[in-house]
Amino acid sequence: MIVVSLCTSKVGRWGVEEEDGIGIITDENFASFLGKNSHVLVVFYHPEFASSKLFLEIYPKIAAKLKGTVGDIPLGKLNVLEETKTAKILAITKVPVIRLFTANNPIDYTLDLRDEDLLANWIIKKSGHPSIELKTTQELKQAEKVKIACHLFLDSKEQQDSLDNFNKLSMEYLNIPFYYTFSQDVKKNYQIEHKVTFIVWRDFDDFHKMLGDHKKIDYEEMKHFLDMVKNPLVRDLTRELAQSIWSNKQSTLFVFSDDSKSKGIEILRKLAPDFDDLKLVYVVSPITSDFGKEMSRFFGITEKDQDCARIIKFENMQIIKYKLDKITESSLKTFTDDFKNNKLNPYYKSDSAPQTNNGPVRIVVGNSFENEVLNTDKNVLLWTWAAFSDKCRILGPVYEQLATQLKNEPNLVFAKMNGVTNEHPSFFLDGFPTIQLFRKGDKEHPISFSEEPTFDNLVEFLSLNLNIKVADAKKGVFDEGL
Repeated sequence: MIVVSLCTSKVGRWGVEEEDGIGIITDENFASFLGKNSHVLVVFYHPEFASSKLFLEIYPKIAAKLKGTVGDIPLGKLNVLEETKTAKILAITKVPVIRLFTANNPIDYTLDLRDEDLLANWIIKKSGHPSIELKTTQELKQAEKVKIACHLFLDSKEQQDSLDNFNKLSMEYLNIPFYYTFSQDVKKNYQIEHKVTFIVWRDFDDFHKMLGDHKKIDYEEMKHFLDMVKNPLVRDLTRELAQSIWSNKQSTLFVFSDDSKSKGIEILRKLAPDFDDLKLVYVVSPITSDFGKEMSRFFGITEKDQDCARIIKFENMQIIKYKLDKITESSLKTFTDDFKNNKLNPYYKSDSAPQTNNGPVRIVVGNSFENEVLNTDKNVLLWTWAAFSDKCRILGPVYEQLATQLKNEPNLVFAKMNGVTNEHPSFFLDGFPTIQLFRKGDKEHPISFSEEPTFDNLVEFLSLNLNIKVADAKKGVFDEGL
């Protein structure tokens, strides 16, 4: 028996065939689909690409979130593999593209494709609704079913300045919903004494925070207040949070455990409110999963190190690290007190030194850096590498070849060190690869190699900075571009 599967799509409320609330856009209906509404969202996708498949799984959920709200605009999808004419006209070369078509210029969504709430808020705000009016207590209760939201309570419609400032702020925080109300019934749900009240609703820590005034609240006041209270005191590690910590050079206390409800994490959550004067960011991280694997590798932490703590601070172009091997209430208090009073000793990672080290490129580890680099009476060219760096992979055979050709040069040592697993207080890492020349007699002021790491550039670098002949070094069989 032959079973025929029929397409279940049908013409929907936007005048085209729909699947799960999403309009199916073709070359033929594209113009009419856009022409019927002032705001239309179209996703351009390729049915065989993983990123497109991933987004199409959550797209119906976004449609369901928006249905019946102020953000209930036509949502469509266009298969670029089949509908090639439209894709070519719009120069769609990379998918998925999520594009909001407006009466003015189209806007592309460039934020996290996996965050349903973020995209739903983006659609609402970018389609002309920076904030949503709450007219009933029931609407307020529904709006509170989120982790964080901003509410503005106004005494009368004459306070337009505060609402304008509120809407301006909303467009800077696309991941946070903004609501306002003039309703006295809605206002009764809180103990509000001011004519204008700005509330950051939080489903964490000690819950919502309130800012009020009898005249108006300006934009800067609201922004400063929101920035202070928008995040939980103790935060889960994400790649975005790590990037923020490093780019802003924020001193941070990390607790590592693969159990999100471990004793060490619970102790941090309990004690963190008492650590406010430390001016630290508090982060909990897994050890063996998600981005926690990369952070654990940075600290030299393994699966056996459950419920340990680390503090980092940024000082003089270096990241200084401190460690606590096992968290208890008393040990964490002592750890943070000693950090505050500058009593902690930093620690540095090191691999074990190799048993044999006679190759043209000597292997340096953290614990041997002193003897191999600083205390030797020779010039040392040190390459610091990482396995995940493509440039390091390309540089490896080139560096080895140059070292081999110059192995008889009595005053020059070629060395390399794994920069992920080794550190030293006298070494400053500047990404991967980092190449530095430690000249004899002046080891405290290494010269950094800043050019493209090619054979010829390395030869020129040595020629310029050392009184040795390297002009006879010739490029061999290795292709630097492989």
